[in-house]
This record gives sequence, structure tokens and C-alpha cells, in this order.
Amino acid sequence: RALRPLMSGLMKLGYDPLPFLHARGIDSNMLLDPDAAVPMSACVGLLADGVRTTGDDNLGLHVAEHAELGSFDVHFYAMVSSPTLGAAFERVCRYQRLIHETSQVRLEKSGDRAILSHRLAGGMAAPRQTAELLLAAWVRAGRVATQTKWSPAEVRFAHRAPRDSRDHERFFG
Repeated sequence: RALRPLMSGLMKLGYDPLPFLHARGIDSNMLLDPDAAVPMSACVGLLADGVRTTGDDNLGLHVAEHAELGSFDVHFYAMVSSPTLGAAFERVCRYQRLIHETSQVRLEKSGDRAILSHRLAGGMAAPRQTAELLLAAWVRAGRVATQTKWSPAEVRFAHRAPRDSRDHERFFG
């Protein structure tokens, strides 16, 4: 499931995703098998390979922005069928284990604020491209779900800001 949006986004951006898969030893037929398992390290490595090959330092963000929404699978459908944005993000938390068993998505509410966070096992932060792809996908799905140009009040990543953050400012608002 984690590979489908990446493949879709790469194609929409004009890149053939098959060489990226083959370089990581991933059989493209696995994308058709809903029970196939690909190590998360291969997905992360595939994104890193993509940055090197394309020269796109914001590849994770651009993939999330351009991938077919249906490629995000159950997360997208769960979000857009939710009655509220809060309920959508609660579903994201619940369904995360379908993508990655050891990562955790948490929604904390405090007054009129909600904080959605993602952590890997042991509290580690996701690598930059993975984190940006994931957060941009949630924001994009939230916009579709609410049918608005919704933007979060704040976006934080554990990694350093990119040298040029204009794409992030444009996308996240």
C-alpha cells in the first residue's frame, strides 16, 4: 500500500517507476497483490533513489501532490467518507497499521486544536521525503474531504527545513 501512491506520483510527474522498483529488488507484480509485503526500508530507499535520480529535492511533497488519490487506498477512502475532518484523522490513526505495523499516528485534541503526529518505532522520526509525502497526502485528502482549501495552522517536521521552502509554503498554506 505504501508503494502505490509513490508509483502513481512518479508516473504523474513524468517518471517511469519500474526502474526505481527494480533497483530495490521489488517485483512490480507485488503492487497487484494486496497481501504482498515490502520492507519499509525499501520504500524509504526508493524515495531516496528518486530524489537522486530526478534531482527533485521535494519529491515526497510533489508525489503526494500529484498521485492519483485512489492510490492512497483505504486511508483516502476512510478520510473522504468521514463526517468531519476530526473523524477523518481519527480513522487515519486507526488504519495506519495497514501501511506500516510499527509506525504510530496519534491525534491529540486540546480545546479547538488538534495535533496529528507520526512516529516510527522507538519514537524515531520518519526520513524527510517519507514524512513530507505522508503529511502532504493527509492535507490533500483533508481538502478533498472538506471540499475546501483547508490548511493546517502549523506544520512541523523533525528534519531540517529545505534550502528552499517555497513549495512547502505554497502547498501547506
